[in-house]
Amino acid sequence: MPSTKTGLPTPSAYKHVDNDGNRVVPPPSASAGPSASQPTTKKRGRPPRAPSPTPRSVWESMAAPRYVPFLCEWAGCKAELQNIGTLRRHLRKVHTREGGGGVVPACRWAGCGGGGGGKEEEEETLKFERVCELDEHVDRKHLLPFVWFVGDGVRNDKLVIGPGRDREKEKEEVPAYLLGADGAQVTPWVRDQQVEDFATFKANRRRLKAILLQRDANAPSIVDEEEHA
Repeated sequence: MPSTKTGLPTPSAYKHVDNDGNRVVPPPSASAGPSASQPTTKKRGRPPRAPSPTPRSVWESMAAPRYVPFLCEWAGCKAELQNIGTLRRHLRKVHTREGGGGVVPACRWAGCGGGGGGKEEEEETLKFERVCELDEHVDRKHLLPFVWFVGDGVRNDKLVIGPGRDREKEKEEVPAYLLGADGAQVTPWVRDQQVEDFATFKANRRRLKAILLQRDANAPSIVDEEEHA
């Protein structure tokens, strides 16, 4: 590089020139940076987030429900019921009502006192004058202790409204602020709203985006409207 004062080449200009005056490219220095042969280490960032599970995988990962069978321990009966209410109705309909026709009602529940004793003990412990006394004995001595340990059991007696059944009653339960002037429901009710998971939300959003793009593509352009006008 020539000097700004004299116009002659400075000493630094002769560092990259050989004896014949040809320019020589200097070799790269070690401090200039990593060479091409040395691999560059990429900065480690945050790992990607695990994808949201699908509803199918969540349902398959759920443990199967376990139901406690309510066994009827009446002599000679092997019935298994789903809750205490069904077991109680089974006992009153099948077993405790069989004492009609002059037969004295008797408790034949397994392990009940007097079941394996003599005739006097059996008459004093198992026999009852009325069926209501037998029902009270079975409920207090045999069913109630069982409920204390396992509960009432599952219930499936929820009323399901079918087509054309109790529609007027269902309509009356809707708040008045959700109904229009003619009495029809015009505003959705969040009572029966289902909460969607993240995977379903993303799928619905993509579907809505595709519908909007298709709508914009099929919409008439301004040029077409001017031509028809």
